[in-house]
Amino acid sequence: MGKTIQLSGFPNLETGDTVKEFLEDYTGRGTVYALEVREPKKSGSRVYAIVQFESDEYADQIIYLAAEGLYYGTSYLKAYAKDFDLVQSPKLLGAPRIYKKCAESCLSYFKEYPNENWVRATDFTPSNSIGQSSALCLELSYGVKLLNFSEYFPYFKESEGPFILESGSSFSRNLDLVPIVGPAYGLELPYRILFKICILVQQGCLSGPTLDINFFRLVDPRGIYITLIEDALERLYHLRECCYDPVRWLGEQYQKYLKLPKTPAITLDGGLVYVHRVQITPCKVHFCGPEVNMSNRVLRNYPEDIDNFLRVSFVDEELGNKLFSADLSPRVAFSSEERRTGIYRRILSTLRDGIVIGDKKFDFLAFSSSQLRENSAWMFASRPGLTAADIRKWMGDFREIRNAAKYAARLGQSFSSSRETLSVGRHERVMIPDVEIERDGIKYVFSDGIGKLSPDFARRVAKKCGINNSIPSAFQIRYGGYKGVLAVDPASTVKISLRKSTPNHNRKCHDSSNTISPQKTRTARAMTVAE
Repeated sequence: MGKTIQLSGFPNLETGDTVKEFLEDYTGRGTVYALEVREPKKSGSRVYAIVQFESDEYADQIIYLAAEGLYYGTSYLKAYAKDFDLVQSPKLLGAPRIYKKCAESCLSYFKEYPNENWVRATDFTPSNSIGQSSALCLELSYGVKLLNFSEYFPYFKESEGPFILESGSSFSRNLDLVPIVGPAYGLELPYRILFKICILVQQGCLSGPTLDINFFRLVDPRGIYITLIEDALERLYHLRECCYDPVRWLGEQYQKYLKLPKTPAITLDGGLVYVHRVQITPCKVHFCGPEVNMSNRVLRNYPEDIDNFLRVSFVDEELGNKLFSADLSPRVAFSSEERRTGIYRRILSTLRDGIVIGDKKFDFLAFSSSQLRENSAWMFASRPGLTAADIRKWMGDFREIRNAAKYAARLGQSFSSSRETLSVGRHERVMIPDVEIERDGIKYVFSDGIGKLSPDFARRVAKKCGINNSIPSAFQIRYGGYKGVLAVDPASTVKISLRKSTPNHNRKCHDSSNTISPQKTRTARAMTVAE
């Protein structure tokens, strides 16, 4: 359900059907979800209607039309968004936040525990039921005085019959990371199909217990074209309600496909790739994608293994919020065992043990500096002949770096978003001296990390980037381990000229692509030159 608005200015008390038809002439049939026409509270005021739409875009459309001038006959209508919906649908944005009480110290006493004694925790149920559930049942003691729920939820009906909970079993393959589902033993599904099914379960489009062997047979590409399966799962994602009989629904959908023409495949622009992403919260795993991302040096070198790369983020239950240090380490700890919370151990075990989705096991690969700020990382699913360690070795020889943070930063530079453009061979570069001045025994370097490139080469790079009206005067570069800035020199005829002061974090870089990959910055045009 979408946004609710108030539409005021009707000259008379109209029927609900009349107002509904009036609005749907602008938004389309079936776009109004609920509507109430109400008399004004003050004499002399106009009649108004409270309208809830199927989606926010229809509500925004009416608000925009009212701002531009929307008339009902000769009456001018005003519209604005309401803070509450006409039809209430109480939902949690994510799993509930779970807290536990720290052990009490023998040196202190509290009648009521302060907030510092409550720390974040993970799912405490034996089978991680909270992370696998799509609804919560609140049981109250007999005799507890309740509010008048009908006042707040007038469109909901109260059921006075018995409420029975039946025992069930876990539908997740791994109880440490739920709800990751998988096919019955003996069936193998492509990773992209299984990832999409996990998205549908996590979003509430499919019910985990209904995914039996008959369902997984209907999504097996050995019997049905994979394009039809992917399209059917995409349609499931856009259903308004959860599908509790997916076997019947898929069968009917496949019958419709036999009568429809084939749709053309969508191709991405150069430099863009599809990447899968998961978000791990204290209680659940949320699946996203595949999403369109700008490529980087690593993904371009392993184009056939794009589905073996996975972006992982550690976030709070609401997904938009980061986890803070207090969520990982409590402010007050009375024993050494309590210095780290269950959330800290959950993150550590995920990075150490990896993530299993179907027949792929994703191991930690690396993270960029921006990912570090966002609590994110890259993972890779090893295959025969290529592991995460092999990719790190291909990035360069960093064995001389003993500082863990510096080592991680060097690895992360290969994951900077960039677009492949032009090639630069080793014979097309030169080393030039720095501009140095010594005064009072102190040497000053005025060209620290700043090299040169020829105007012709700068023009070609700019054109490759779609810049036709002007040529940037400076480029940020990474080339064979070098990292610095190149300025356009009108007198230069060599493609790029590097200085000794240009930082070289990896003189044994194994990249042989010899390509230039521009990157966007806020101030200067930047590029990555991979040798």
